Amino acid sequence: GARPSASVASAKGGAGDASEYTVDMLLRCSPTAADDIAAGRSPSPPLNDDEAEMHVLNVPLKQIDALSSVKLSMPKDLKSGDGRFAVLKVVREVERRFPDGVPLIDPVSDMKVEHESVPKLMRKLEGLQSRLGEERLRDPALHANLPKLRQKLQMYEDERDLRRQIKAGRAVLMKDELKGMRRVLRRLGHVSEDGVIGNKGRVAGEGSTS
Repeated sequence: GARPSASVASAKGGAGDASEYTVDMLLRCSPTAADDIAAGRSPSPPLNDDEAEMHVLNVPLKQIDALSSVKLSMPKDLKSGDGRFAVLKVVREVERRFPDGVPLIDPVSDMKVEHESVPKLMRKLEGLQSRLGEERLRDPALHANLPKLRQKLQMYEDERDLRRQIKAGRAVLMKDELKGMRRVLRRLGHVSEDGVIGNKGRVAGEGSTS
Protein backbone atom coordinates (compact mmCIF):
# COMPACT_ATOMS: atom_id res chain seq x y z
CA GLY A 1 0.00 0.00 0.00
CA ALA A 2 0.93 3.63 -0.06
CA ARG A 3 3.60 4.73 2.41
CA PRO A 4 2.34 6.80 5.36
CA SER A 5 3.78 10.28 5.42
CA ALA A 6 1.65 12.32 7.77
CA SER A 7 -1.41 11.68 9.86
CA VAL A 8 -3.97 11.92 11.65
CA ALA A 9 -7.22 13.68 10.86
CA SER A 10 -9.85 11.64 12.63
CA ALA A 11 -10.73 8.28 14.12
CA LYS A 12 -14.11 6.67 13.66
CA GLY A 13 -15.84 3.86 15.50
CA GLY A 14 -16.90 2.92 18.99
CA ALA A 15 -14.88 1.51 21.86
CA GLY A 16 -13.70 -2.01 21.27
CA ASP A 17 -11.42 -3.87 18.93
CA ALA A 18 -8.90 -2.00 16.76
CA SER A 19 -10.63 -3.35 13.66
CA GLU A 20 -13.59 -1.06 14.46
CA TYR A 21 -11.48 2.08 13.93
CA THR A 22 -10.31 3.83 10.78
CA VAL A 23 -7.92 6.76 10.46
CA ASP A 24 -7.80 9.49 7.80
CA MET A 25 -4.18 9.70 6.66
CA LEU A 26 -2.22 11.74 4.14
CA LEU A 27 -0.36 9.13 2.10
CA ARG A 28 2.29 9.22 -0.60
CA CYS A 29 0.78 7.68 -3.74
CA SER A 30 1.50 7.11 -7.42
CA PRO A 31 0.46 9.73 -10.03
CA THR A 32 -2.54 7.57 -10.96
CA ALA A 33 -3.98 7.82 -7.44
CA ALA A 34 -6.70 10.34 -8.33
CA ASP A 35 -8.04 8.07 -11.09
CA ASP A 36 -7.80 5.02 -8.83
CA ILE A 37 -9.76 6.74 -6.05
CA ALA A 38 -12.43 7.92 -8.50
CA ALA A 39 -12.78 4.35 -9.80
CA GLY A 40 -13.04 2.91 -6.29
CA ARG A 41 -9.60 1.25 -6.43
CA SER A 42 -6.85 1.40 -3.81
CA PRO A 43 -4.01 3.70 -4.92
CA SER A 44 -0.52 2.27 -5.36
CA PRO A 45 2.70 3.62 -3.82
CA PRO A 46 4.92 5.63 -6.17
CA LEU A 47 7.66 3.78 -8.05
CA ASN A 48 9.75 6.94 -7.87
CA ASP A 49 9.47 9.45 -5.03
CA ASP A 50 9.99 12.34 -7.45
CA GLU A 51 6.61 11.58 -9.05
CA ALA A 52 4.77 11.00 -5.74
CA GLU A 53 1.45 12.66 -4.98
CA MET A 54 -0.20 13.10 -1.58
CA HIS A 55 -3.80 11.99 -1.03
CA VAL A 56 -6.03 11.64 2.03
CA LEU A 57 -7.13 8.02 2.43
CA ASN A 58 -9.15 6.19 5.07
CA VAL A 59 -7.00 3.43 6.58
CA PRO A 60 -7.94 0.69 9.11
CA LEU A 61 -6.17 1.33 12.41
CA LYS A 62 -4.79 -2.22 12.47
CA GLN A 63 -2.72 -1.46 9.35
CA ILE A 64 -0.69 1.22 11.18
CA ASP A 65 2.53 -0.34 12.50
CA ALA A 66 3.95 2.62 14.45
CA LEU A 67 3.56 6.33 15.18
CA SER A 68 6.34 8.92 15.08
CA SER A 69 6.95 11.59 17.71
CA VAL A 70 7.63 14.10 14.91
CA LYS A 71 4.79 16.61 14.56
CA LEU A 72 4.04 18.49 11.36
CA SER A 73 2.02 21.67 10.89
CA MET A 74 -0.77 20.76 8.48
CA PRO A 75 -2.35 23.29 6.09
CA LYS A 76 -6.02 24.01 6.69
CA ASP A 77 -6.99 22.86 3.20
CA LEU A 78 -5.84 19.37 2.23
CA LYS A 79 -8.29 19.20 -0.67
CA SER A 80 -6.02 21.29 -2.90
CA GLY A 81 -3.04 19.72 -4.62
CA ASP A 82 -0.85 22.64 -3.57
CA GLY A 83 -1.64 22.10 0.11
CA ARG A 84 -0.87 18.39 -0.07
CA PHE A 85 2.35 19.03 -2.01
CA ALA A 86 3.47 21.47 0.68
CA VAL A 87 3.16 18.66 3.22
CA LEU A 88 5.14 16.32 0.95
CA LYS A 89 8.02 18.81 0.85
CA VAL A 90 8.04 18.99 4.65
CA VAL A 91 7.97 15.19 4.91
CA ARG A 92 10.96 14.91 2.58
CA GLU A 93 12.86 17.41 4.74
CA VAL A 94 12.04 15.38 7.87
CA GLU A 95 13.32 12.22 6.17
CA ARG A 96 16.51 14.06 5.18
CA ARG A 97 17.11 15.05 8.81
CA PHE A 98 16.49 11.49 10.05
CA PRO A 99 18.27 9.24 7.52
CA ASP A 100 18.07 6.26 9.90
CA GLY A 101 14.32 6.65 10.35
CA VAL A 102 12.11 9.09 12.21
CA PRO A 103 11.93 8.67 16.01
CA LEU A 104 8.96 6.67 17.23
CA ILE A 105 6.59 7.96 19.86
CA ASP A 106 7.38 6.75 23.37
CA PRO A 107 4.34 5.78 25.46
CA VAL A 108 6.00 6.87 28.71
CA SER A 109 7.95 10.06 27.91
CA ASP A 110 5.74 11.31 25.05
CA MET A 111 2.28 10.02 25.93
CA LYS A 112 2.71 10.03 29.74
CA VAL A 113 1.29 6.51 30.05
CA GLU A 114 2.11 5.37 33.59
CA HIS A 115 0.46 1.95 33.66
CA GLU A 116 2.69 -0.66 35.29
CA SER A 117 2.33 -3.08 32.35
CA VAL A 118 3.87 -0.66 29.80
CA PRO A 119 7.59 -1.34 30.54
CA LYS A 120 6.97 -5.09 30.35
CA LEU A 121 5.12 -4.75 27.05
CA MET A 122 7.87 -2.53 25.63
CA ARG A 123 10.54 -5.11 26.53
CA LYS A 124 8.45 -7.81 24.93
CA LEU A 125 8.06 -5.69 21.79
CA GLU A 126 11.81 -5.05 21.60
CA GLY A 127 12.45 -8.78 21.90
CA LEU A 128 10.04 -9.56 19.08
CA GLN A 129 11.54 -6.87 16.87
CA SER A 130 15.05 -8.24 17.41
CA ARG A 131 13.85 -11.73 16.50
CA LEU A 132 12.33 -10.39 13.28
CA GLY A 133 15.83 -9.34 12.23
CA GLU A 134 17.23 -12.88 12.48
CA GLU A 135 18.79 -14.35 9.37
CA ARG A 136 16.49 -17.40 9.30
CA LEU A 137 13.47 -15.15 8.88
CA ARG A 138 14.89 -13.78 5.63
CA ASP A 139 14.59 -17.16 3.91
CA PRO A 140 12.74 -16.66 0.56
CA ALA A 141 10.97 -20.00 1.03
CA LEU A 142 9.55 -18.75 4.35
CA HIS A 143 8.25 -15.56 2.74
CA ALA A 144 6.76 -17.61 -0.11
CA ASN A 145 4.67 -19.56 2.42
CA LEU A 146 3.43 -16.49 4.32
CA PRO A 147 0.24 -16.14 2.20
CA LYS A 148 -0.70 -19.73 3.06
CA LEU A 149 -0.08 -19.04 6.75
CA ARG A 150 -2.22 -15.90 6.65
CA GLN A 151 -4.98 -17.86 4.92
CA LYS A 152 -4.80 -20.59 7.57
CA LEU A 153 -4.91 -18.05 10.41
CA GLN A 154 -7.92 -16.38 8.77
CA MET A 155 -9.67 -19.77 8.60
CA TYR A 156 -9.05 -20.23 12.34
CA GLU A 157 -10.49 -16.77 12.99
CA ASP A 158 -13.53 -17.55 10.83
CA GLU A 159 -14.03 -20.79 12.76
CA ARG A 160 -13.95 -18.93 16.09
CA ASP A 161 -16.50 -16.43 14.75
CA LEU A 162 -18.81 -19.25 13.66
CA ARG A 163 -18.50 -20.94 17.06
CA ARG A 164 -19.42 -17.67 18.78
CA GLN A 165 -22.42 -17.28 16.48
CA ILE A 166 -23.54 -20.86 17.19
CA LYS A 167 -23.18 -20.30 20.94
CA ALA A 168 -25.19 -17.08 20.72
CA GLY A 169 -27.87 -18.85 18.65
CA ARG A 170 -28.15 -21.64 21.22
CA ALA A 171 -28.52 -19.08 24.00
CA VAL A 172 -31.40 -17.44 22.11
CA LEU A 173 -33.09 -20.82 21.55
CA MET A 174 -32.71 -21.73 25.22
CA LYS A 175 -34.16 -18.37 26.21
CA ASP A 176 -37.18 -18.97 23.98
CA GLU A 177 -37.64 -22.47 25.46
CA LEU A 178 -37.51 -21.08 29.00
CA LYS A 179 -40.11 -18.46 28.07
CA GLY A 180 -42.35 -21.23 26.74
CA MET A 181 -41.93 -23.31 29.92
CA ARG A 182 -42.70 -20.31 32.11
CA ARG A 183 -45.81 -19.57 30.03
CA VAL A 184 -47.03 -23.16 30.55
CA LEU A 185 -46.37 -22.95 34.31
CA ARG A 186 -48.37 -19.72 34.52
CA ARG A 187 -51.30 -21.33 32.70
CA LEU A 188 -51.21 -24.25 35.12
CA GLY A 189 -51.22 -21.82 38.06
CA HIS A 190 -47.81 -22.99 39.32
CA VAL A 191 -46.16 -19.59 38.79
CA SER A 192 -47.56 -16.08 39.18
CA GLU A 193 -47.42 -13.40 36.47
CA ASP A 194 -44.32 -12.03 38.22
CA GLY A 195 -42.57 -15.40 38.02
CA VAL A 196 -43.02 -16.26 41.71
CA ILE A 197 -43.68 -19.95 42.52
CA GLY A 198 -47.08 -20.40 44.16
CA ASN A 199 -48.36 -23.03 46.58
CA LYS A 200 -49.64 -25.18 43.70
CA GLY A 201 -46.22 -25.09 42.11
CA ARG A 202 -44.47 -26.04 45.37
CA VAL A 203 -46.80 -28.99 45.90
CA ALA A 204 -46.24 -30.15 42.33
CA GLY A 205 -42.48 -29.81 42.74
CA GLU A 206 -42.44 -31.75 46.00
CA GLY A 207 -44.59 -34.44 44.44
CA SER A 208 -42.31 -34.87 41.43
CA THR A 209 -39.16 -35.19 43.61
CA SER A 210 -40.63 -37.64 46.13
